Amino acid sequence: MRQIGGELGVRYAIQDSVQPGADRLRVNAQLIDAETGAYLWAERYDKPRADLFAIQDEITNRLARARGVELVAAESRRTDSKRPEDLDAIDLCLRGHAI
Repeated sequence: MRQIGGELGVRYAIQDSVQPGADRLRVNAQLIDAETGAYLWAERYDKPRADLFAIQDEITNRLARARGVELVAAESRRTDSKRPEDLDAIDLCLRGHAI
C-alpha cells in the first residue's frame, strides 16, 4: 500500500474485497494510511443480493460517513505528531487568531 500510495500521491486509500454467494454478498472495506500502511478503519457488509443497487447505495453512504470521521481523526493525530517547520509562521498565525 505504501508503494501504491506513493505512486498515486495519496495519503489514504480504501482497500476492499467482494465475496459473492448464491444469495448474499459480502464486502470488506478498509481505510489505510498509505504512508505507514496502518489500518485506520475496517468494516464488513453482509447483505442479501436481492437489490444490488440498494446494497451499493448503503455501502457508499456508510463508507463516506465513516471515512470522513476517520480521516479527520487521522489527520489530527498526524499533525499533532509532526514537528512544525517554520516557528515564525506559527507565531504569526497565533497572533492573527488573537486579534
